[in-house]
Formats: sequence, C-alpha cells, structure tokens
Amino acid sequence: MLSVGENHVNRELRLGIQEFVDDSDQVLDVNRTIARKAATIRSRLDYEYGKKIKLPDALIAATALITGSVLVSNNNKDFKQVAEVFGLKYLNPVQDQEELRHYLNTQ
Repeated sequence: MLSVGENHVNRELRLGIQEFVDDSDQVLDVNRTIARKAATIRSRLDYEYGKKIKLPDALIAATALITGSVLVSNNNKDFKQVAEVFGLKYLNPVQDQEELRHYLNTQ
C-alpha cells in the first residue's frame, strides 16, 4: 500500500511529465519507419554484439535517428553503442556538460 507521501510524489511526477509533454515543441508518434528502425537496432545489436536493448530504448534511438535529432540522455549503457554502430547523435548531459553547453548555444 502506498503512503500519502508516495501518492503525492507520484502525482507530482505524473503532472510534471504531462506538463513537459504539453510544453514540448513536438511529440512524435511511433510510425512504421520508426518501428522498423527500432527492430533493426535491436536485431543488429543482438546478432552482431550480443547486446540486448529494450524496446522503449530502441524506439527512442530510432526516433532520433529517423528525425536527425540529437538524443540527450544519461543512458550510456544503451545509447552509446547505438551511436557507435548506427551513427546516432548522442549526448550525455552529465558527462559531456561542455558539449551540452555548446550544443544549447548553437540552437
């Protein structure tokens, strides 16, 4: 059973996420092209490198690849190898703060 504090935190988190999505310039639906790219990512990483990547992470990476976007995440475990193998533009904001500042200043 959740305590009152946990309910409050979960509600605040949900509201924060919803506000972020509502304020985003663009929210993309997963389409066939993105789904196919995600399948390719998962398949190739597993077959060639023995690396398992979860479907949500593959979809995120595929979306960035298809749209030519920079993926900003602190998830080196999954996205660093996708960047190396597929040419994903990947930026870790925790480890690459100088690069992040440069990127933000050029946008």
